[in-house]
Amino acid sequence: MFTISHTHAILLLGITGSGKSPLGDRLEATDFPQCRFVHFDFGANLRVAAHSEPDTSRRRRRCDVLTEDDTLLLRRKLETGALLEDSEFPIALKILQNFLSHRMPSPEDEAEAIEADDPPNLTQRVETVQFDGSTFGTTLAAKDRTKRSILVLNGLPRHIGQAESLAPWMTIDAVCYLECTPEAIAARLQSDVGGDRKGRTDDFEAMVRRKIDLFNERTLPLVRFYERQQVPVLTIPIGATTTTDALFAAFVRNYPTPLFR
Repeated sequence: MFTISHTHAILLLGITGSGKSPLGDRLEATDFPQCRFVHFDFGANLRVAAHSEPDTSRRRRRCDVLTEDDTLLLRRKLETGALLEDSEFPIALKILQNFLSHRMPSPEDEAEAIEADDPPNLTQRVETVQFDGSTFGTTLAAKDRTKRSILVLNGLPRHIGQAESLAPWMTIDAVCYLECTPEAIAARLQSDVGGDRKGRTDDFEAMVRRKIDLFNERTLPLVRFYERQQVPVLTIPIGATTTTDALFAAFVRNYPTPLFR
């Protein structure tokens, strides 16, 4: 039985290496005036869960609710680059539920915090972001809990069946599609322009090619799927040298509602 509270989210779509994880991390690290983003990197959480590795980072959480059969299945998926199919989606929900239980306040908790008008529960700011001439503080830790929380979905859903299965728990407010050619992806992976490829063992040519084919066949149709539901879709062109700073600025410029006001 799953107890995931209904959550508002944005969905990041893009081929492996296009910059989804660096963008998700930057969104979470930025102290926006009206909301706080929480980055769920499904791939990172899946890799930890599949290998039963302890991991204390905020983006990855060990998932202790998986069965041995679940773990073996995830390992096979990682080895082959295959996606979780509809019948296997409960495994993805377990990983998501585990993450949300640690990182996302429930709607009831958020409402109580706002009603109580408690002093903001802010941690120390560790850096700043410049945007349109203004400076905004960022932090890698938890933000003001009285702000509206928005989940950043990265790597889930990956096909229409998963999107339909996820719908009872998630309202997708916007989709951000990082559009990138295979040639640019190859260059980005080689240079690690996003700074997120260290330790990855699945960036070899045959696996990357398989992931690109799977994305085009199974994941890219999600753009049209959400457009038909009137969900705003932001398409950001990504080149071989597009930095996280440039990607973040393009996201903020094109997000459906102002983030820095």
